[in-house]
Amino acid sequence: MCNFVNSTLVVVATMALLHACRAAKYNVSDDTIVIESFEDPMHTWQEMNDPVMGGKSTGTFSIEGGVGKFEGEVVEVPFLHAPGFIQARTTNSKKYPDVSSCKALEIVAKTNTDYAGYRISFGNAHAPGGKYFAYGYKSHLEIERTDEFQTV
Repeated sequence: MCNFVNSTLVVVATMALLHACRAAKYNVSDDTIVIESFEDPMHTWQEMNDPVMGGKSTGTFSIEGGVGKFEGEVVEVPFLHAPGFIQARTTNSKKYPDVSSCKALEIVAKTNTDYAGYRISFGNAHAPGGKYFAYGYKSHLEIERTDEFQTV
């Protein structure tokens, strides 16, 4: 757990979402449905900061050499005395493949920092009883600091 009292948390990560164009390298099986590959992305990606209530977190998202690179700094929101956020997300309305037959989501990623606060949101369903802006299925993303890509 991160302690944000009077401090700034710097998060720098390099991620490749189902970077399956190099399937043999990452052991992607024949029955895997690739939802995105940064080798040849079918979606437009952008980084978003926490723009409300005085948020001061910043970040960038770029695609370099077939890898999605997400970097940034998460800063405490003074008004809330809580951490802000940054996120990488798609910005177009192109459809993703049908994954209703899938039992899990795998991400091929690596990070160069120890951080336990990564989260992932997938889909656009509105959770029953969820707040107005609460869309997608959300989960913690546990990833170890390493120089090598790993499947989570």
